[in-house]
Amino acid sequence: MLFASKLGWGGLTSCALGGLLALIGVRCGRLARQLDAAIQVDSLAELKHLFALVPLLVAVTGRVLAPSPLKCEMSDAEAAIVELREEKQSEQRVSGGVWVRNSQLLREVVREAEWGLRDSSSKRELPVQDGHKAQGDFLQTTTDCLIPERRAPLAQIADEVIGSRIVGVRRLERALPTGTMLTAIGELSTAMDDPAAFKGAVRKGGMMLVLRPPRNGPFLLSRKPLPELIASLQTSSKAYQHWAVAFAMLGVSLLAAAGTQHALIWTRQQRMRRAAEKALRQRAAAGGGADVAAASDATADGEQDGGIARGLCVVCLERPCDTVFPACGHMCACSRCSGALPRCPICRSRAPAIRCVAATQLRAGAALRGASCPRSHRQQQNRAGRRVGIVMNTAAAEVAEGETLQRPDATGHYGKFGGRFVPETLVSALNELTAAYEEAMADPAFKEELDHLLKHYVGRASPLYHAERLSERYRRPDGSRPEIYLKREDLNHTGAHKINNSLGQALLCKRMGKKRIIAETGAGQHGVATATVCARAGLECVVYMGEKDMERQALNVFRMRLLGADVRPVTSGTRTLKDATSEAIRDWVTNVETTHYILGSVAGPHPFPMMVRDFHACIGKETRQQAQEAWGGKPDILIACVGGGSNAMGLFHEFVDDKDVRLIGVEAGGEGIDTDKHAATMALGRPGVLHGSYSLLIQDEEGQVVDPHSISAGLDYPGVGPEHSFLQDVGRAEYHSVTDKEALQAFQDLSRLEGIIPALETSHALAYLDRLCPTVPDGTRIVLNCSGRGDKDVTNAATYLPHLAGN
Repeated sequence: MLFASKLGWGGLTSCALGGLLALIGVRCGRLARQLDAAIQVDSLAELKHLFALVPLLVAVTGRVLAPSPLKCEMSDAEAAIVELREEKQSEQRVSGGVWVRNSQLLREVVREAEWGLRDSSSKRELPVQDGHKAQGDFLQTTTDCLIPERRAPLAQIADEVIGSRIVGVRRLERALPTGTMLTAIGELSTAMDDPAAFKGAVRKGGMMLVLRPPRNGPFLLSRKPLPELIASLQTSSKAYQHWAVAFAMLGVSLLAAAGTQHALIWTRQQRMRRAAEKALRQRAAAGGGADVAAASDATADGEQDGGIARGLCVVCLERPCDTVFPACGHMCACSRCSGALPRCPICRSRAPAIRCVAATQLRAGAALRGASCPRSHRQQQNRAGRRVGIVMNTAAAEVAEGETLQRPDATGHYGKFGGRFVPETLVSALNELTAAYEEAMADPAFKEELDHLLKHYVGRASPLYHAERLSERYRRPDGSRPEIYLKREDLNHTGAHKINNSLGQALLCKRMGKKRIIAETGAGQHGVATATVCARAGLECVVYMGEKDMERQALNVFRMRLLGADVRPVTSGTRTLKDATSEAIRDWVTNVETTHYILGSVAGPHPFPMMVRDFHACIGKETRQQAQEAWGGKPDILIACVGGGSNAMGLFHEFVDDKDVRLIGVEAGGEGIDTDKHAATMALGRPGVLHGSYSLLIQDEEGQVVDPHSISAGLDYPGVGPEHSFLQDVGRAEYHSVTDKEALQAFQDLSRLEGIIPALETSHALAYLDRLCPTVPDGTRIVLNCSGRGDKDVTNAATYLPHLAGN
């Protein structure tokens, strides 16, 4: 079936390519006919006979004349037209260690002097207007050079770690030199007489003849004569048409083959289905039933029934069955074929297939592992499993019967995620930081000072607020509704949860004797928090922020500078959080002896994910205590937005080992995860290394990190913390995405219902309530982490909500 699908797509692609080539061939043929219809002027002296016929398509030949020629910037040549293009050349490492070069346009300038064509025999001149708009090979390359980027050795090491380096600036200059013999095809028209510029121009009644771009027709400048141009276009037209016919015939053949293959597969599936139904009926009549265990026993034992190997996939009859359809319980297909099956091939029940660990483990009762499924289907599989009441015995369920999850292990790994992927320069600094952190967390005096500042400086504990009107919005016709509570991190000093981590790391920095702090920020809240604690502790503060984010978060930029921080704009790449993090790491590599890097999320090399999580763990601890006081129990569901994932991990960490508490992370879907403008790392990401840690990343097929997109600067990140990747991998937490449009609506709804303006990051979590609340039982207690206030986003949101801005 997969082979047939590939044939079909190949056929469609071939037909589309044939159609494109046919269009190009038609265009070349049309252009050749237009040139052939143009009036060829052998001598410019003949133009005086055409004065009364203008406007007219003509082809003239002459040498380039410019009364006041231009000087080329990078050579000594004189020219009528000069085109200068500057590009920044950079390289990024893809899978296999191969470096791929990219270009970013810095400057493109086109200059054109007054010029025309001159006939040496008749001394006549024909001015040409807007020659730079013409097509053709008239421009000659005068200079093409690469000015290399000079970088310090430590900066080069940082580039190797990040996988991105600047090569230099390429400068390409092309020109139309004076004296060049040129064939020009364009519209012969008239213009106001200018005797000072072209003394040999053809004039009559205060007007003179000029050549300009035609309203309908070709405008060409070429160093080739007209007959050669026409012959070249005719040859190209025929070649394109021949290739178009070939590709079209190939496409039709592939489509016919795909149709035949699909018909054969469908026929075989029907035969296999009838045989399998017969076998199941016989087994049921014998008292074995047709449940999941019976189906798995038959599959694992490889019994023969009706000529079918029960242990083999009923689609391909080659690979063993290793997937279960949760709507019916049949295990009858392999993982490769099941991905293309919309229904169970035996009973035709519609439900995505869930891959098992092994058939023997299925019989033992520890079978279904959602983390092994293709990630694009995982959320649908979880919903399907809940709908039919299947208990999924994932690794998280196995842990529920034994020990708690170890997060992280001694090497800083969360399962297969996490670890350290850094240059040797940073290893000693990370070891020093790990030792200092472990020593501080074992010191009662450090904990006492931190708790004191969290209470009296930050304003903790933050309230757990019952959002009565928001809960009422989700009341159903039968009178049932969930109870929604907001963990008000937006009421902290600086207006977000980020102050928890920044304060803890600032105390740790003073304990280590470092005097300089660097940080990265996207939404600006982490930058404000870092600038705040540095101002209190008297530390030098440098904050790296993408230029695009600085425009979106101008208020926070002003706040950081007011607090004494040096806010440095990052102009490379997408000019967002990913690039700001890269610049901060480069700074740290260069100044590792005197500088501490306050990473703002649960990302980066060990111990940062653990350390940031632990400093934010007060969110979850307070939630547990406040829930016990409010209703005498625990929350049923915890929800938080996820970019890097610090606020979500601060809320989740306390409850990871409470298997009856559902953990939900909501990430940025941008304009939709079916487009290329999103930041849905958990849904579409693949494992890879970014900023020193192994986690899920949004990548292309070559391993290149894809530029993310979100209306929220804090979620505009292509990666995620390794612990989030681990929790999804073992099935302990679930992750969903919300679009920009949905987040903007939730931004307005909470403001109007509860009088709380949330951050756009928090608005993503709020928007997911529209999908969640209709599915939960009456009285379900949902705690949503209101991670930050929305003052910083008001200006940005106003551009998308002009009716509220009065525009």
